Amino acid sequence: MFAKNMNQEEFQNMIKKPDYHFFVFSSPAIVPFNIALHTWVVVVYPHGEITRRELAHFKNIKEPKLAYLFKNSLEPWK
Repeated sequence: MFAKNMNQEEFQNMIKKPDYHFFVFSSPAIVPFNIALHTWVVVVYPHGEITRRELAHFKNIKEPKLAYLFKNSLEPWK
């Protein structure tokens, strides 16, 4: 699914019941040119927790042990 224009309501509508959900989203990367896709993974747990994980081209300064992995740096639908 192309998440470029997705909002929170559309994202919530994709979660049908309290169960595990695994989404893979992508959007055009903006740096340096629009020739690549930026992809991230969203996991919804049965108890309601939602996490977004993605890789970036720069290191995670807040959590150095994660290196290039980021957790919940943006809202899941952005």
